[in-house]
Amino acid sequence: MNENNVGELKKEVVAQKKEVLAQKEEIVAQKKEMMSQKKEVVAQKKEITAQKKEFLAQKKEVQELRAEGKSLNRQLKLRLKRHAGTYVLETRRALSTAVLAAFAFLMALSWREYINEWVESAVAISPVQGSLISALMVTLISVVGILIVTKFLQVKG
Repeated sequence: MNENNVGELKKEVVAQKKEVLAQKEEIVAQKKEMMSQKKEVVAQKKEITAQKKEFLAQKKEVQELRAEGKSLNRQLKLRLKRHAGTYVLETRRALSTAVLAAFAFLMALSWREYINEWVESAVAISPVQGSLISALMVTLISVVGILIVTKFLQVKG
């Protein structure tokens, strides 16, 4: 081999070494990049795991709230069933009281004229005249009527 060939071979070897070093540096850079990406993946995996735990906790809370809602719904239905009869009874009582009051008002109106005539005739023969006597007599008659009616309609129990 001659010196020219040796020089060229040396140059070629040096060039190949440089190329290998460049490739090695590129591989090291890629390895660093992959390690960085691996760290990111690990961090994302931790974040996903935390989110999954949070999701599962929220899911459990939703299930508990649904169960509580069903329980409250059942309790409300039971209370409504228990008290529905009371509400119906109270409504009937109120309606019957209103109807009775209306009939009592009609009766009072029908008796009004008769009582007024009777009071006027009693006042006419009375030594004391005036509307005060009329009002007192109507009040006395009304109180006696109320006492009699409450005595007959008194609820025993």
